Amino acid sequence: MVAGRGVRERDDGGEKVSTTPAWRRAVFNAEVINAWSFNTSDQGIAEKVAGIQAGLDILRKAYPDSGTYFAEANLEPDFQQALWGKNNYERLLKIKARVDPDDLFMCKQCVGSEKWDASGNCRQRHSY
Repeated sequence: MVAGRGVRERDDGGEKVSTTPAWRRAVFNAEVINAWSFNTSDQGIAEKVAGIQAGLDILRKAYPDSGTYFAEANLEPDFQQALWGKNNYERLLKIKARVDPDDLFMCKQCVGSEKWDASGNCRQRHSY
């Protein structure tokens, strides 16, 4: 859990950070976690992951304007909003276009990753 005045009261206008403003405004950070042993079956792992997703869905419904910190997130259905904040994301896309115009650098749910397929290995094909 991350909490306290330092995170909440920091005011830099959002121009110097990439983290979603929702996380910056938060009073606390809640996490839904689970664990399994090294010999858990694929089905067992899938069931535990489904439980995590169900818990996260409850939190998303209860707090639709919330967000999460990138390094602590699961795959988010609306990652642009959840991880970066919609307005912040547009600013970050412009910065990425300027410093990485060939989209060489990519990771899942990072800025600009929607241009890549689900595997992260190939760019999306577009018909023009």
